[in-house]
Order: sequence, then structure tokens, then C-alpha cells
Amino acid sequence: MQENRKLPRNIRQMGERDSLYRIYIEDYVDTFIRKLEIARTAKTGFLLGEMEVIEGDTCWFVSGAVLVDELWSKEEEVKLDDSVWTKAQEDMDADFPGMKICGWFLKEADEEKLDFLILQQIHREAFPDGDNLLLVCQADETKVWAGGENGLSQVSGFYIYYE
Repeated sequence: MQENRKLPRNIRQMGERDSLYRIYIEDYVDTFIRKLEIARTAKTGFLLGEMEVIEGDTCWFVSGAVLVDELWSKEEEVKLDDSVWTKAQEDMDADFPGMKICGWFLKEADEEKLDFLILQQIHREAFPDGDNLLLVCQADETKVWAGGENGLSQVSGFYIYYE
């Protein structure tokens, strides 16, 4: 956790301000996920960053992402074995040393209908202890959920920040 972190000033608001969470996603992460090419299956990976309480608000700062192809299959099969975590950690150590996983993302083809129950199952399996984020990018729409002990709840808006 960084001391005396300041909220980003150069931001673009997406949606409405959420009453519980302030989520800041670095432009690099947003661009990386949006530009992923969908072939046969969705693209998935882990979001990297941290959560802090600033000025009484729970703030998430997502400043990196690593692709994890083995996490999701067209049959909506969930694979979270040790090899997935090991590969993700290797990629993080190489590209984002010192960062922590703060959630995961899914980029799906535009025409696919996502099963939210399956997304919740994946989230509970991946992050059984505490708050983490889920970002779903489909067509030109990005939705964010925050989850803790009580499951996932959709966040009404988030911020893209530039550094």
C-alpha cells in the first residue's frame, strides 16, 4: 500500500459515480483489454493493482493486466489449477514486478450471451477471501463488478485515468 496516494486528476468518468466504490482503471489496461482479438473463445486474465481507503472511500487502482488463456473455455469450463496461477505469477514478475492481483477480466465476442452465474462461480473460486474486481468487456461496453463475501455487485461507474 502506498502512503499518501493522491486520486488521479486526469480522468474520464464512465457511467455514474458509484456510492460504494471508486474504481480507477489506467488507460493502458482499458486499451489492452479492448484491443484483444477474440478467436474461438473469450480472452481472460488478471487485473493488477491495489485497493486503498482514501478520504473515506474504498478506491481501487487497476494499473496492469496479464492475459491468462487457460482460465476460460468455449464450454464455459473453469480451470483454476496451480499451472494457471504459476503462469500468471511468472508473467507478473516479468512485466509487472511487485504488483498484486486485484481481480480478473473477460473480453467476450459481441454476440455471446454471458451467464452471470458462471461468472460468479469463477469469481468465488478464484477469490474466496475478500474483495476483488471483475471487468467484462463486450462490444463497446465495459461493466465492472466488485465482490466480497456477499458475492458480486455491479458498480454503476468507474474512471479511466491517464498517467
